[in-house]
Order: sequence, then structure tokens, then C-alpha cells
Amino acid sequence: MASFRPIERKRLPRLKGELTAENKYWTDFSFPVTIKEYGPIQNVSFSKKKPHLCAVTSSAKVQIIDPVSLESSKTFSRFKEAARGAEFRSDGKLLSVGGEEGIVRVFDVGTKSLLREFKNHRNPVHCTQFTCDNTHLVSFGDDRSARYFDIPAQMQVRSFKDHGDYVRAGDTSASSPDMMVSGCYDHKARLFDLREKSPVVEVNHGAPVETVLMFPNGNVFLTAGGTTIKVWDVVSPASPLASLSYHHKTITDLCFASNYSRFLSSSIDRHVKVYDVATYQMVHSFDFPAQVLSVGVSMDDELMCVGMADGVISMHKRKPPVDEEAQEMRRLEKRPFGRYLMREKTYQPDEDAIVVREQSRPHLARHDKYLKTFQFSKALSRVMKQFIWGPMPDVTVSVIQEIDRRGGLPAAVGGRTDLELVDILWFVCTYITDPRFSQVVLGLADLLWKVYPCMYGRLNRLDELISKFQDVLQREVDSQVQLKLIMGRMDVLINASNFNNFAMDFQSDSDLDDNADVPTNVPSANVVK
Repeated sequence: MASFRPIERKRLPRLKGELTAENKYWTDFSFPVTIKEYGPIQNVSFSKKKPHLCAVTSSAKVQIIDPVSLESSKTFSRFKEAARGAEFRSDGKLLSVGGEEGIVRVFDVGTKSLLREFKNHRNPVHCTQFTCDNTHLVSFGDDRSARYFDIPAQMQVRSFKDHGDYVRAGDTSASSPDMMVSGCYDHKARLFDLREKSPVVEVNHGAPVETVLMFPNGNVFLTAGGTTIKVWDVVSPASPLASLSYHHKTITDLCFASNYSRFLSSSIDRHVKVYDVATYQMVHSFDFPAQVLSVGVSMDDELMCVGMADGVISMHKRKPPVDEEAQEMRRLEKRPFGRYLMREKTYQPDEDAIVVREQSRPHLARHDKYLKTFQFSKALSRVMKQFIWGPMPDVTVSVIQEIDRRGGLPAAVGGRTDLELVDILWFVCTYITDPRFSQVVLGLADLLWKVYPCMYGRLNRLDELISKFQDVLQREVDSQVQLKLIMGRMDVLINASNFNNFAMDFQSDSDLDDNADVPTNVPSANVVK
């Protein structure tokens, strides 16, 4: 009697490509821990010294997140209006904060004491940075200026007023206390040297500069604005070294990671992207449920913190290293005692001995067992639940095709409860526009509407999915219409180009024929006659 063969999983192409070592490294995080705040998360900053505390700026307060417990350990709330741009000093002992009041405050992280207040700005201050000598502070404000303060003397040393619009971004050099770069809404970034009166370098980014980032050596800096990140060389700033456009909406923040060998960018397109410093190529991308305003990574890459516009702080902690010896011991403990002894036996049979091998039974998945007994409805329910627990569209589509091949798909779809219809409709809405599964999912959707013509009004969740299904179909139809228009225009351009080439070739051939009748040794005057 022939045995039942399990359903072969369809080997469909992967849209995201193969999982590289870089992808594995950046996905090796535990399930994120989230904290909900009342206002948008404007800034995230990590201390460079252990234990790598994280400062999160939101509304009129700054929270210090402990990297071990992932909870708020301290809160600075001495602000009448919204706080902006909290940054740690390199030793992690001081914290500088700007704000809508135009006041730059310096706090002691250990005691939460307010040490200094600088009231020189007349408009909000969105960014503050300590210099590498730890005794000076630079602030960047909406009064079109950047100001340089002496912290021990509690006084302003210099003001840079060479900007034409709001100064929302800035950074200082980690190798020289005299170098700093500012990003302005007049589309320009300026590199200042305290020993010079005017900017030593001025570059045009081409869009309002939202954030800047200077490399540790001070020779290269990044500017981000609009949908583009540009890399500039201080020595030859005439043109950027590289221009990166991996986001499709405004970029909001930049930060370094992996000991300055990687840098990250966040955007309101709900993505955070990781780049290789050596090649300036994107190596990984994160997706988030809301617009991302800020991102930060600890110096040891153990914690990544992302701040979103809806007030959610998403903290991703790296998984602990796997103890292979402990895993092997647990695996041996779970093994049956008798089988363990047989596996470790030292007895060897003779050469003439007849060895009878035990026939191993193929393991059948739950949906294969249902298909074996022609329980199509249960098989469909099983793979739909698998899709909800974990994204396995390949298995779901394979089972749907097998049920349809056997003619049991109408019976499998019929007789469903409202909650089961929610599962099926969710799968349809998710993959109806995926080119790998669209043919099968469209057939399932068509059958679903034929079997259940009146689903609306039975369940709130079901009504939401029906509305979502209509929106997805409408967007897909609009996209197809736009693609048809583009293809028509491209055909016109291609035909016009081919006609022009043909006309030019015909004219060239005619000129050659005309010139062939004229003797080459006759003067031009005789030719005219």
C-alpha cells in the first residue's frame, strides 16, 4: 500500500534576498521593550562610558534609561517648555540639554543637580554638543547662530552668526576641540575652526539639513536632509564623496555604531537603515510602526534605542551568547534512557551477521495529517493559524493549491465562523498584492466573496478588514493604471527615438549619394555652375 507523501512546500523567490552575515548580526536582538510617552521622542543619546546610559528627550523632560533593566532610572524635568537635544559628555558625568525656552542647561547625571544655565540664545535650541576637551559646550539654535560656551567660567566665548536660517543640527570633532560643524535650514553645512573668524568649509546639501555627523578623525562629515545623505571630505569639499538615497521621506537622525565602522539613519518613512562606512552601502534595514524621529546605539552594540513620533521608545537588546555545551547537555537529558544507551554502545556485529534496519516513518505535519484524511477545512484552518503565529505564506499557499487541486476548496472555505473569516481575510489582505502569491490569493478572495456575499456588519474586526481589502484593491488598480500610462509614454518616446534615428540614417545615406555624383577634383565654383 502506497504511503501518503507530505505536501511539497513551494520554493518561491524571496523578495528580500538571502540572509547575509550582516543581516544576522543586526537581527540578533531580543523582542523589543517599549515605553509610551505623551509627546514625540525628539532625541536619543548614549553615554560613551559604561554602563552606556541612554538619555531620551521627550516633551518637557529627559529620561535616563538603564541598559540592563531597560527602565527609567532618572528623570530631569526642570523645564517650563519642551526639552531638546540632550547629550552626554564623553565621560558620562554631565548632560547638556537645550529647549524651546532658548536656555542651555548642564546637569550632573549622578546627583541630577543643575550646574549651569546659559541664556544667550533668543530662540529655541534644538542641538547641544560637548567638545572633546570636556570643558566647553556648543549649542545650535533657531536664532541663526551657534554659540561656544566655557563651562567652568560659565560664559559665552564666541558666537557664530554666519547662518541664513534655523540651525537645527551640529556636531563636534572627537580629535580636536577647535573643530565643529553645523547644519542649517538654508541648505548649507559649515565647518568652523575656533582659530578662524569665518567658516573654513561651506557645502551645499541641496535641502534643509536635519542632522550632521562628524567622523572621529575630523576629516569627513555627513549631512542629511530631505531623502539624501551626503559624505563630505574636509580637504576637498567641492563635491561629495558619496550621495546615499535609500529613504523615500525626510531623514531625521544619524548615529554611529560598531566602533564607528557602521552608521545608522532614521526617517519618517518608518525605517532605520544601517550603512557600511567603508563602502557607503546599505547593509540592513529595520521597519517600525510609526515615523522614526531619533535613533541611537550603545558603544558596545548591545542596545539600540529608537524614538518615534507617536511617543513610543523601542529598545532592542542584543541576545546573550549561546552556550553550546549547556544546549548539548539539555539535548542529552531529553533523550530516552534506553535509546541513549543503544546510541553509545560499543558492541559491533560480525561481518556475516544480518542487520535488520528499522523502517523510519516520515513525520507528517498537522496539515498533512488532515489532508491525508480529507479534512480540508481543518487543514486550511491549521495553515491560517500558522500564518498568524509566524509568517509562513509558502506553506499556506501550497496547501491552498493542493486543496483546490483536489476540488475541496469551496467546502474548506464554507461553514466558517466570523473569527475564522477574519483569519482568512487577513491573509488575503496581506498577500493579494504580492506577485509571488497574487494568483492563488485572488482565486481565494473570489471564492470567499461568492460563498459569503454578505459579511459586512457581522463583526467589527471583519468590517475593518473588508474596508482594508477595498483600499488595497483600489491602490493596486490605481498603480496599474499609472503603470499603463507610463508604459504608453515610454512606447511613444521609444518610437519617436527610432524614427529620429531612421531619419538621420536616411539623410546620411542621401548625402552620401549626392556627394558621390560630384567629382572630387572639380573646384566648388565649377560645381555651382
